[in-house]
Amino acid sequence: MGEIDTRMVMPEALVQALADVKKQFMSRLVPSILEIEALQSELRDPLKAPAALERLSFIVHKLHGLAMTVGFAELGRCAADLDLRLRAILSELENSALQVGLAEALEDLMDQMEDAVLA
Repeated sequence: MGEIDTRMVMPEALVQALADVKKQFMSRLVPSILEIEALQSELRDPLKAPAALERLSFIVHKLHGLAMTVGFAELGRCAADLDLRLRAILSELENSALQVGLAEALEDLMDQMEDAVLA
């Protein structure tokens, strides 16, 4: 897990570009985990929750978009599921039932992110 498959013939420039993207992705994982943890506490405050959800959606969407590209398929799938869930929550903020289990889903995502850091 975590390795970019270069068995296919790729131009060296593309191999290097993917390696650079992966390096940037990896360098952002720990700060993103810390930000997600901080945003989780803001979800408990009704005044801060909408902005926290927007920011979480942004972070998760970026993870979803890059994780599989740089070789973290399970993290990408987890982020994709959470991305859809956050979009649903944002579209119906008044429906608190959509937020049931969100904390656990965020914990699962952060576990996947920590696994990627350790890979």
